[in-house]
Amino acid sequence: MNGKRTAIILGAGASFCYEDGATNYPTQYNILGRLIAQIKSSTGGAPTLCDASGMKHSHGLSQFLRQKYNIPEDVAKGDMPTDYFPELQKSGFNLESLYSEIEEEVIQAESHGYSLSWLLDDFEAIIRTSVTEPNTPRDQKRVCRYHKMLCEALEPGDYIINFNWDSIMADALLYNSNFWFPSTGFGLSSLFPLIAPSQKALNIPSMVQLYHIHGSICLYEWQHKEGRFGQPATLYKGPNSHSQMNDLHELMQISNSENGVGKINREATDDEIRKNTLGYIYHQNEWFKPIFVSPSKYKSEYANWYSLVMRRNIHSSLPTTKQFIVAGYSFPDADINHLSDIFVRTIIPSKAQVTVIDPSNQKEDFQERVKKIFPEMDEINYSYQDYRKFCHDLPTTASLNMGKFPI
Repeated sequence: MNGKRTAIILGAGASFCYEDGATNYPTQYNILGRLIAQIKSSTGGAPTLCDASGMKHSHGLSQFLRQKYNIPEDVAKGDMPTDYFPELQKSGFNLESLYSEIEEEVIQAESHGYSLSWLLDDFEAIIRTSVTEPNTPRDQKRVCRYHKMLCEALEPGDYIINFNWDSIMADALLYNSNFWFPSTGFGLSSLFPLIAPSQKALNIPSMVQLYHIHGSICLYEWQHKEGRFGQPATLYKGPNSHSQMNDLHELMQISNSENGVGKINREATDDEIRKNTLGYIYHQNEWFKPIFVSPSKYKSEYANWYSLVMRRNIHSSLPTTKQFIVAGYSFPDADINHLSDIFVRTIIPSKAQVTVIDPSNQKEDFQERVKKIFPEMDEINYSYQDYRKFCHDLPTTASLNMGKFPI
């Protein structure tokens, strides 16, 4: 970007600008209140357990949290089965603190010889659904205009470090960049793009990289086979390329009968139904698990293969990076050590430019948190507080990004 190798660091604040905020994309601060809270039932019954996005509601998780935090459900008063999430947010919980509370219960249960890990599995599946639905379907008309502007300003060698689980940036690159291809653009080896035949489906080296540091709703891992460097084979789910009905059709080996009604040739097992409910993909007789690094306070998941590969990619790029642009990332205190492991101060050039785009830019405590991650920088630019304004002011490489990609 601007002739300088640039690292773009995206946080939830950047995704919040999707459709100018009209969609109210969930952030760390409001995601609990938005978790299936908009789903209502006139009969007082629970909403559908899952749909094409995965799990939407967990009866077991609901009962557990209502009992733990004394949130009774009274249908006569208009209470709904899903109202407990906004009630927890009103009580002061955010995504990380609630996840930590459930995680503590799971650890305690394991110490007493029984498992409650399904609580975290359900919670994670609901979180994934909440960041999948706002930009569904992921077609070209739904691409975020600001991510598109950012994408069109990228130059070969630039890379994006994305702390979000959503597919907003990936979709912008898919439809609007000649420099990015899914099979090689996520920093992973052995990646199969589940996408319609097109130029974007080809195994062409990407000149721009997208590193989803915490995983993404469009990335899945196959744990049965490893590729180069010990990485499991992975799958990229492109827009409109797959649905749970595909999985069920394949699982149950449904074939067309003479009267045109599908014939079920086998029953799905409880384990298969469970995986399907949690949002796994069943493709070519194999299961693919969502690549999802949870908001755990213990950060033990950062020791897994995926996080290690992401850090290795970033570390190899830092010494030659001339510019860092941070958009909508809050630099939470709980993540300072984790961030220090990613942005290693001893290998970042001290002369690199740092631009931070956030509504909290003028707050002293926010600037102090930023300085903890970039302590050696000569100067940090806090002049932009609006991600949309920043994107509007970007130069573009439109002459190089000629044309669109029909997917």
